[in-house]
Amino acid sequence: MKRFLSAAGRFWPAWLFLGALALAAFVFADALPAMRVLNSPDAGANFSMPGLLRRIVDWGSGSAVLNHDELLRILLPPLAFHEVSYMVSTALTALALAVYLRALGLAPPACCAGGLAFAFAGYNFTLFNAGHRGYFNMMPYAVLLFASIERAVRKPRAVSFLLMGACAACGLGSQPDVMAFLLILAIAYALFRVARLAAVEGAGACFRARWKGWALGVLLAAASFGVFGYGTLKYVFGDVVAGRKSQMGIAEEEQTRAESAENAEKESRAESAEIDEAEKRRRWIFATNWSLPPDEVSEFVAPSLRGLDSGNPKGPYWGRIGRSDGWEETHQGFANFRQHSIYLGAPTVGLALFALVAAALAFVRRGGVRAPAAARD
Repeated sequence: MKRFLSAAGRFWPAWLFLGALALAAFVFADALPAMRVLNSPDAGANFSMPGLLRRIVDWGSGSAVLNHDELLRILLPPLAFHEVSYMVSTALTALALAVYLRALGLAPPACCAGGLAFAFAGYNFTLFNAGHRGYFNMMPYAVLLFASIERAVRKPRAVSFLLMGACAACGLGSQPDVMAFLLILAIAYALFRVARLAAVEGAGACFRARWKGWALGVLLAAASFGVFGYGTLKYVFGDVVAGRKSQMGIAEEEQTRAESAENAEKESRAESAEIDEAEKRRRWIFATNWSLPPDEVSEFVAPSLRGLDSGNPKGPYWGRIGRSDGWEETHQGFANFRQHSIYLGAPTVGLALFALVAAALAFVRRGGVRAPAAARD
């Protein structure tokens, strides 16, 4: 029995993934029958996809990036794909965070608990009901990117750097806007971990032991990103950026007029400046329109304090998320637009604040710094 338990314990990542997948299926069992589907437009384009062979043939030309969601799109019928995609992404997110915690040195039971808590907590899982499949698809790669960085900093192995590039490309192809910010955070995290390691081991010893591996690793990560990310970059700059411009309502004739004013100086400086300011304002409104207003942060710990969602007769949302520019004066466009709760959970927020305070105290008391735990492979 002990041998069986020991052997089974070695496969704890597989048990974690299957358990998280089963939990996601249980939670959303009522949305799984063939004649029902979650209210989300994210997979609407896939509902008309024909049979399996056609989806396989279309994969090479139609996919922006090679990831688990594209594989599911090939193998499953459209409605089944729409539901299973969320569940698999949730289970992979739990697994990815467990891998990250294991890299920090935590025991498998703690890694599993942390992975499940993260995948099914607050805002992460409430987005399931609102759609946003790209966010779900991105999250496992984003978390695994940080796990790869953690391992690569301590032990610069080729596989960690190759995984870093692949995760960055796959995440960027799934949710470009959010993943772009996470890539910036990942770079800052890598520099922070290098600095911490150098402080513990000594800068000279740390860099002498690892600089070759780090230098080669950066090249491998770039190559991996190029292989996995070619279609991603083409998709982001060819489709997403162009789509954002059209959503901002920037008319082609106005763009042409602004360009001619800048290049040929055919228009006065005042008119050119006015055009620039108008475009900047449109871009600013578009970029911040879906951000959380500071006065609504209380909903992180008080769910649905300002209603459930826009247009819900039982609890209409009355906050300012998604409000169109100038709505107060013209009442044109959206008064607001929210499809889901932004609840994070009081325990989650409390633990985050505790972690920040503990980190700040540890930073102040530099004499109490301890060497990082050895990475688990």
